[in-house]
Amino acid sequence: MLSQIFVCLSRGFAVRLPGGGRDEIWVRGNVRLSGREDSLAELGLILSGCSAECTGRVVLLEGPPASGKTTILTTAVRLAAKTGALAFNASCAPAERDLPFGVLNQIFLSNQLPADVKEHGNRIISDVVLNMRSSGQGAGGGAGRQLALACHEISGILVQLASSSPVMIAVDNASQADEQSKSCLLYLMRRIEAARMLVVLSDEVAR
Repeated sequence: MLSQIFVCLSRGFAVRLPGGGRDEIWVRGNVRLSGREDSLAELGLILSGCSAECTGRVVLLEGPPASGKTTILTTAVRLAAKTGALAFNASCAPAERDLPFGVLNQIFLSNQLPADVKEHGNRIISDVVLNMRSSGQGAGGGAGRQLALACHEISGILVQLASSSPVMIAVDNASQADEQSKSCLLYLMRRIEAARMLVVLSDEVAR
């Protein structure tokens, strides 16, 4: 999924975190960062730009294990929420890759969402999962068509939220996300160019 991110949104950024004795923090474009505090400051500026310009952004943080990606994501989400943004944090793990919509389920369980929005999102997810299980088709056939519709509806919900306040979605260790959540995230990222939304994904790279 991560290799497709910048195909989805030309204004995306990539941030590489230092590790293994290398000073390798960079942002795709003209910005250079020198540490975690700079990374947090830059993410805050990008989110502010999303809000002021009504323009979506995608940020990819890459770095070796223990380079601080998770700390940056969780801190950025907390700081974004303090500014009045709707900020969601989801984490991925290999043990949960076979759990359909595991990442999106974390988002739609957030207490920041109105009850009716939580219910709507979780109902969409439940319907697709039940159809997948009953058909035994995985993401193919009728289940595949329903997944596409679910991606459309879920993206619509999240983009609509961004019409009333900035939205930040942070996904840690994104390459380990379940396939259904990956599909929905990619669908969403192709449709946020005119939304006040920042999507931040992190992933590991070898030292």
